[in-house]
Amino acid sequence: MIMEEKLRSFSMNHEIENIQEILQDPNLDINSFDEENIVNPLILASWKGHVEIVKLLLEKNQLDINVLNKDGIGPLHLACRENRLGVVKLLLNDPRTIVNLKSVIGITAYQFACLYSKIDIIELFFQEKEEELSERDKLLGNFVKLCHRKVKEEEIF
Repeated sequence: MIMEEKLRSFSMNHEIENIQEILQDPNLDINSFDEENIVNPLILASWKGHVEIVKLLLEKNQLDINVLNKDGIGPLHLACRENRLGVVKLLLNDPRTIVNLKSVIGITAYQFACLYSKIDIIELFFQEKEEELSERDKLLGNFVKLCHRKVKEEEIF
């Protein structure tokens, strides 16, 4: 477990060289969670927006890209909520990603982006995964974008 704790710490603190070294260990559990079952390396790197670390983790076949923590939130959900555009792009382009994976409360990562008005993330979903969005989600995204534009227009005047 000590190696897994180090991996989580390195992921949190953006220690790329240390991650590259530790990922060479064949006995390392790359999906290991902390004691509270809230964070693992991919969730931490996604949340913090560490694109390079997410890339390194995605290279590992044993990585569970669709993992949910005890709160029912996964890496893509957090990256969307925190507006981590580079990480979202990486995760969306990985064929293992379940784009419409729902959190415990039934919200997809795209819906998190809409809920938090992350316009760039919403646009990215339209560009990369529009065919996987439901008609309802497309309407939701367009509504959020329209409201955002309206607010911006009012700020000008």
